[in-house]
Amino acid sequence: AIASADGTGTAHQPDLRLVRAAAVICQDAADRGERLSQRALGRQLREMGHRFPNEHLRLIAGSIGLARTEAA
Repeated sequence: AIASADGTGTAHQPDLRLVRAAAVICQDAADRGERLSQRALGRQLREMGHRFPNEHLRLIAGSIGLARTEAA
């Protein structure tokens, strides 16, 4: 299951706090004119204390609208 530091979330829907954190990271990158990869997103989320399997990065990225071409 996708989970944040408190263990919430499911395999089909990420924890709302995780999605919000991902959205902030994505928006910060966009504000700086930078592209954000799934790998960079995952690294930054983990630095913030979120825990989830690598396989779920696509779901997390998709839930915040990170374009497929950017989600490399």
